[in-house]
Amino acid sequence: MSETDETSGLRELSRILPEKPEKPLDSDCCGSGCVPCVLDIYAEELAIWEQECARIKAGETSYSRSDSTVDAESPALSLTDYHRYQIESIIQETHNTWRYRCRLGRNQSLGLSPGQHVVIRGHLSDKAITRQYTPVSYVSCKGFFELLIKVYEDGRMSQVVKTWQVGDWLEVRGPFGTLQYLPNKYDRIIMLAAGTGIAPMAQLIQSILANEEEEGKVRLVYACRCYEEVLMRKEIAEWRRFWNFSAVFAISQQQDANSSLHQYGEEIILGRISQDMLVKELGENWEGTRILICGTRSFDAEMQQMLRTLGFPEHRVFKF
Repeated sequence: MSETDETSGLRELSRILPEKPEKPLDSDCCGSGCVPCVLDIYAEELAIWEQECARIKAGETSYSRSDSTVDAESPALSLTDYHRYQIESIIQETHNTWRYRCRLGRNQSLGLSPGQHVVIRGHLSDKAITRQYTPVSYVSCKGFFELLIKVYEDGRMSQVVKTWQVGDWLEVRGPFGTLQYLPNKYDRIIMLAAGTGIAPMAQLIQSILANEEEEGKVRLVYACRCYEEVLMRKEIAEWRRFWNFSAVFAISQQQDANSSLHQYGEEIILGRISQDMLVKELGENWEGTRILICGTRSFDAEMQQMLRTLGFPEHRVFKF
C-alpha cells in the first residue's frame, strides 16, 4: 500500500469514527457525591467510544446513529449502549423550557424506578456531549416518555437541544439514580425543588398518588423566579385533588401575587425559600419526615445548609 493510499484510508476511517466525548471541566463536578458523577459518566462515555471505535476498526460494523433503534420487544434502556428514540411532539412550556415526547413501542416503557434519570448524548463541533435528564412522564407509562428541558443561552448541550425537531432521534442510555421509594416508610415527604428540579419530584409524586395503599403525605415546596416559570402547572393542579398532596410556590422575583394567571386554590408566597419558611414547613414533629432536594447547584447547597443549621437528620435528606 502506498503512503497516499494509507493516508486516504486513515482519513476515511477518521470520517466514520464516532466523535470523542467532550471532557467535563473539574468545576462541573459539584463534589457532593452525585451518583453517577459527571466525571463517572465521562469515564463511561470514553469506554463506550473506545468500544465503538474498536468495532469499526475491526470491520464489524460502520458507526451509524440509526443502528441502535429498539423494537417493542427489546429492553427499552441499556446502561452501556445508546438506544434511539424518535421525537413525536415538542411543546413549549415557558419562554425557555420545552417538553419533548419520544415514541416507544406500544406496550413498552422505559423501565425506570421513581426518581431515576437517563443520559442523553448530543453531537456538537465534532464532540459528543452528554447530559442527565429525568423523564417527567409516569414511570410505568407505555408507548412514550417525556422530557422537560430548559434551554440556556450559552449551554453546550442547549446548542444541540435547540436544533431538535419532530422526527429527530435522541440517543439515550440508562437508567441511573439511587433513590429508593418504599411505600408507607415515611409519614411525610417534603420536596424542595427549583426550576426543572421538578422533574424527579414529578416521577415520585405520580408513583405515590397512584398507590391507593400509600398513606404518606407529600408537600411540594417549589421555587421559581416568577409565576410564569412554574413548570407542570396543569399536573400540579391535578395532583392537588388528592388528599395527601399539597404544594406551595415560592416566587422570588415578582412583587404582585394577584395575577389573573393564577389558578384557584394555588398557594403562593412572594420571596425565596428561607430558613423561617422551612421551620414552618417542618413543624415541631420531624419523626417520619423525609426531605428531597433538586434544583440548581446553589439552590441545593443552600437548602442543605439550612437543614443542617436546623439540625434536621442528614440521613433523611436526599439530593438528586
